[in-house]
Amino acid sequence: MSRRLPFSLLVTKLPRRSKLVLATAVVGMITNYVGRKTIRGMEDANLAANMERIRERPPNWSCFYYAKQYREECSDYNRMLGGEYMEEVCTKLENRMEECKRRLLKEIEGSEAYAMDLPARISGRKPWLTTHDVSKSF
Repeated sequence: MSRRLPFSLLVTKLPRRSKLVLATAVVGMITNYVGRKTIRGMEDANLAANMERIRERPPNWSCFYYAKQYREECSDYNRMLGGEYMEEVCTKLENRMEECKRRLLKEIEGSEAYAMDLPARISGRKPWLTTHDVSKSF
């Protein structure tokens, strides 16, 4: 029957290469743990910031509901199924949707689509990227 060796004695009797492999594995596990913990903390902070932003300025869904109600009550499909066109309700909904359209146009009039931006210049490109220069096509 063999005697049990203490852990410190076991580590000192290991060959040098085995110690390096063991140390690398331990460092890898610690790095993985710390990295996951950091990422989880960043995700939690991002979620908290987004929730705070939503609480400060809640999204306005009224235009969506106007369009939904208009589609349900005033569309041609509704009339084909036997529904009637309610002049007063549908006119109000059309006016509200027109106002929503004006607000949206005012909100996006100064913005430009990302597709309209010039492509970024890449220095030190690989040879297969230099065969077709995308920036010259604009």
